[in-house]
Amino acid sequence: MTKSRRVALVCGLVGLCCLAAFERMGSHVGLDGQLHELFALQASGMLLLVGAVLTEAANWGWQLWHRVKSRR
Repeated sequence: MTKSRRVALVCGLVGLCCLAAFERMGSHVGLDGQLHELFALQASGMLLLVGAVLTEAANWGWQLWHRVKSRR
């Protein structure tokens, strides 16, 4: 497994953990009427998932480019 694939896998797993933690903790309305939620977990999870997808796409493109280049 290449280094970039490991990075994508770790980013994806941490992103899923962040989103699962966000869902598990949920949100609640305080006594003063303010909504309390851990928005940072949701944003971090989505950014990590996007990073994982982009890293894997770049890795796939790099491998494809090398295959085409080696056939010449």
